[in-house]
Amino acid sequence: MTKLSALPAANPTVQQQERLVSDLEDHLSVIDDLTRSLEVTLARMRLRQFILQRAFEGKVVPHDPDDEPA
Repeated sequence: MTKLSALPAANPTVQQQERLVSDLEDHLSVIDDLTRSLEVTLARMRLRQFILQRAFEGKVVPHDPDDEPA
């Protein structure tokens, strides 16, 4: 405890604390927006991958047995 009490500690003013909190909230908001954007992008990628997989398996549209193969 003696060693800890000897260390200098920052003591920001109330205005500095409010500014820091505001800055932090802004940064967290940006992170939330980026997270949502990333989730949408990942969902689109999964959907595209699924559609391509189904297309290569020939399961995108019903197959007409009288048609020639592609």
